[in-house]
Amino acid sequence: TAQFLLFIILFFMSKKKHKKGTLMSVFLIGYGLIRVILDFLRIHNPGNYLFGISHTQYIGFIMIVIGSYILVKINKK
Repeated sequence: TAQFLLFIILFFMSKKKHKKGTLMSVFLIGYGLIRVILDFLRIHNPGNYLFGISHTQYIGFIMIVIGSYILVKINKK
């Protein structure tokens, strides 16, 4: 599954030296993308949407934004 692929990516990334917080930000971005993409493929009840986007997708978008923000802040240092 997609989560296993993310695990493999993070596992191999952890073998190399990265700035503190990089793996967490990659996880947030990757898992957020997985949530958003997979939720587009699911069949939902019409009542689960707000402005055409499900709550799961909103959470995924928030994870992507937070992960991206952390990654940018880490790389500016």
